[in-house]
Amino acid sequence: MSCKDNVVTWFHAKIYKVQFLKEKQIRFLDGLRTDEDAYFNAVAWNSTNNRGMIEEVLYIWRNNKNSITRKESIKDYFSNSYMNYIRSQVEALKKLFEINSEVPNILITNTLINVYYYYMKARFYKLDE
Repeated sequence: MSCKDNVVTWFHAKIYKVQFLKEKQIRFLDGLRTDEDAYFNAVAWNSTNNRGMIEEVLYIWRNNKNSITRKESIKDYFSNSYMNYIRSQVEALKKLFEINSEVPNILITNTLINVYYYYMKARFYKLDE
């Protein structure tokens, strides 16, 4: 999926104007070591209609097997990650209402569906193993 599909969770391959981020007071959430980009991008993407996309591939993603999200030694990583994602989405909605009290219903609905989905995955993750 592309940003045309409003999939903006991951931080890579996006460019933001510093002035825009300062003006809207968009920063990363304190205390999140994973899924911090889900909050940041949800707020930034939904705080403006001034977006653009180029079709040319200019970014190469490297899979670092020693990164925090790839290490097998992290106990209950996925369960924690799901809860971090839920927190990031709830906090993003709160921030969007702070920036603009007229948040579109479709955005609220989609975010709540995501929260419910990841909450269920976190609750029943052990059953899926």
